[in-house]
Amino acid sequence: MKHLDENSLVDKVWEFGKRNILDDNQYNIDQKNLRSLRKKAADLGLTRIEIPKNQGGLGFNFKTRSKIFGILSTFDFGFSMSIVNTHSAALRLSQSASPQIIDYFLPKIHEDGESACTAMSEKDFGSDFFSIETTAVKNKNDWKINGQKEWIVNARHAKLAIVFVQTKSAGDKNGIAGFAVDLNDANAKRFEINSSYSQNSMGTGGFVLKNYTAKSDDMILPPGVAYKAILNEINLARVYVGSMCCHMLQHLLEITKDYGNKRASFGKKLFTHQSWRFAIADAEVDLTAAKLMVEEAEKQVAEQKDSQLSAAKAKIFATNVCQKHFPILLHKMGAAGFHSQYPFSQYIPAVQMASLMDGSTEMLLERVSRQS
Repeated sequence: MKHLDENSLVDKVWEFGKRNILDDNQYNIDQKNLRSLRKKAADLGLTRIEIPKNQGGLGFNFKTRSKIFGILSTFDFGFSMSIVNTHSAALRLSQSASPQIIDYFLPKIHEDGESACTAMSEKDFGSDFFSIETTAVKNKNDWKINGQKEWIVNARHAKLAIVFVQTKSAGDKNGIAGFAVDLNDANAKRFEINSSYSQNSMGTGGFVLKNYTAKSDDMILPPGVAYKAILNEINLARVYVGSMCCHMLQHLLEITKDYGNKRASFGKKLFTHQSWRFAIADAEVDLTAAKLMVEEAEKQVAEQKDSQLSAAKAKIFATNVCQKHFPILLHKMGAAGFHSQYPFSQYIPAVQMASLMDGSTEMLLERVSRQS
């Protein structure tokens, strides 16, 4: 792939979103064309942003990943979550898998546009990660995996799943391991999850593994290492989810201010009404604070410092301010805000999902209260 600097990649992502996701300037992603969109995103390099250049990646850092998927979320939050999860799984393979596993899966992701997922959550266990019940039992030279995963981004269509399992007794964090699993295998049965808040572009679903055979090389994160690796990845996810929220709020502010400068009410432009301006100003103040918190977390990640607390705070604040201001900005737009040329109807449910992903707001508040 031809070398790109960050600014060039940013420009290409904006152009990609405008050309491929917006449908005649409507925020209505083509659900029938998602496979093609994933392939185009891979061709652009979005599944290899942080992968080193000597492994065929773009060689950027985490801050760039956070920024790029923040931009992509302004076009469709679900699609951005889908691609960033594929990226995370590909990055994990590049760091931890054997050459055979890398050579099998990564070309399918980077060249063919296949998606990938990281599977932790189960029916009864989400944030309570150490209590997972999916098991892997050693059987001579291989492992037998049994269990069910739910609420997994990309599970509807992913080729690769990095599946976290328990290899020892229930609740033992040192027994947790991560396996590269081919979800197209006959012993893997996937299912969709649909809800009123679901965005199909996220590909949320689950799968059942029944006597799935995994070779020794398929274990990419051994017991004693896996739980530390996944806690770090969850931490990074909290930061880029915060970035996505900031970018969505920034975009809605731009839309609302533009509308307020054009739309007249009782003979005056909306922007001339003080109460209308105050709502905009309040959102801009909160957005500035949220951006600073996300940037601080990104800085700590870059410096390889313990960013658990800053990541939690950034995600809490960014999701909270979006939950507060998205409905207010919609109200300032009036009925016009419901038109599909504006993303309010997409963003409002999206931020509800964001507040639950990678640790709910309540769980993160508990963590902050214990560490402060």
